[in-house]
Amino acid sequence: MSDLLPTIHRDYVFKQDSFPLAVHLNPGHPDYPPHRHEFEELVIIREGTGINSVDNMDYPLQAGDIFIMPKGRTHAYNQTHNLICYNIYFDSSQLDLKRWITHALPGFQALFVVEPSYRRKNEFNSRLRLRPKNLHLVWSLIESLQSTIEEEQPGYRLIALGKFFEVVGLLCRYYEETDHSDSQKVLRIAKAISYMETRFTEEITVDELAQIAHMSPRNFHRVFIDATGKTPAAYLIGLRIAEAAQQLKSTNKSITEIAFDCGFSDSNYFSRAFRKATGNSPSAYRKLIF
Repeated sequence: MSDLLPTIHRDYVFKQDSFPLAVHLNPGHPDYPPHRHEFEELVIIREGTGINSVDNMDYPLQAGDIFIMPKGRTHAYNQTHNLICYNIYFDSSQLDLKRWITHALPGFQALFVVEPSYRRKNEFNSRLRLRPKNLHLVWSLIESLQSTIEEEQPGYRLIALGKFFEVVGLLCRYYEETDHSDSQKVLRIAKAISYMETRFTEEITVDELAQIAHMSPRNFHRVFIDATGKTPAAYLIGLRIAEAAQQLKSTNKSITEIAFDCGFSDSNYFSRAFRKATGNSPSAYRKLIF
């Protein structure tokens, strides 16, 4: 049944496929039936109320709410009343957000990665909600971003990217400053993930990560799975595999050298893990790329 849902395609919102960033103002957002996107969506609520229905779960919206709708996630808007919001459409893989931002900002992991995955578990209680002063600043920046993209002056792409990163950076900072208990739990997991992202080539234990998250190892393991859908060990291997794939694409290093560079102590185990994750052996993957 879900395959029959309308999908909003990239070419509908992006002027050019090579620049996957667009901004849309909804001055009076109507109710909207279930749909999904081929890209991510950052939603900023300025005024009004409504219900965001995500995968058959209803989440109330109000002024100051900020949230991410991941690529491919089914959602709808219902019971909207004077709802004014900005939608920023982007493709994180093409913009390479994680490579540029996540290492330095646990707030990025919290807002863009953990909260969307943890949303169903905690009923949207860990969303970012901005104070009026902060909302006004972010709204002004997005208005400027929208104008830059629409006017298409020389160099607009570079300027637009800078403004988009400024918005993202501010939102990440605001998430780190939140004092809501559910958001703090998400942020603690996000800090552990950021630690893993920067040290994935090292040996990392659950006890070590639990200490960073200020949780018991058992509770950390449970909450981590709830938030990411993976065990800490599986998540760590995923980071190593992603880096290995990048090195296979961009370097002439041997497979054994890449395995050790990415934190694997056994090249045979690396090959098995890589095949399991990608469906190809490292050597076959490299041949496909070139």
